[in-house]
Amino acid sequence: MKNLKRLVISVKSSINTLIDEVENHEAQAESVLAELVSLEKNTRLQLHRLAKLGKDYQQHIEELQQQAYTWSKRAIQIREEDESKALQCVKRMRDYQQQHKRVEKLLDNVNEQKNKSADDLRYIRQQIRQLRNKKAILAARENHHRIPLHKAKDTTPLQDMNDVLSRWEEHIVCHENETDDPEIDDELDQAFTDVEDELELHTMLTELCQTDSSSNDHPGV
Repeated sequence: MKNLKRLVISVKSSINTLIDEVENHEAQAESVLAELVSLEKNTRLQLHRLAKLGKDYQQHIEELQQQAYTWSKRAIQIREEDESKALQCVKRMRDYQQQHKRVEKLLDNVNEQKNKSADDLRYIRQQIRQLRNKKAILAARENHHRIPLHKAKDTTPLQDMNDVLSRWEEHIVCHENETDDPEIDDELDQAFTDVEDELELHTMLTELCQTDSSSNDHPGV
């Protein structure tokens, strides 16, 4: 457990150092998380193997107990008939009892290590959850600063886009005015021209009438 804590502390120290050196902090965090996830996977595998080994030892202990009991019964049954065989049965019983003690000690070691591995697994999973949560929060905070909403900045990508669209609109309006203004000027000019032409025609008509009247008044001229 102490070695594992030292490893996690070392990983955290590496994170703090790399945060100052690496440009892509999120990718670096993913790399560290991947190492912890790999460690969690290996710890789970070890815990599974220890549980299986403990189960095998427990089964073996029960078999040894049964064998010791069987040979003790045989020693009792044959003692009056053949004490020599009875002693051999007792020796078998003692052997199984000794094996039982050795395997029981192995089982105790396995259970002890299994408990440690279980504690390690809980600790690693806790670290993974904490790092994932912190990574998610930091990624969201970093992304928030990238979004140019109502930030007090001189230039932002959104402001740049608005400026481009505004200049585009001005360009279109300018060309629309260039197309419409000549048509408006032509209509106005034509209106004045028509009035002036009508006045000129009236003047000419008046002059013609006056000329004709003068000719009638002075036919001999």
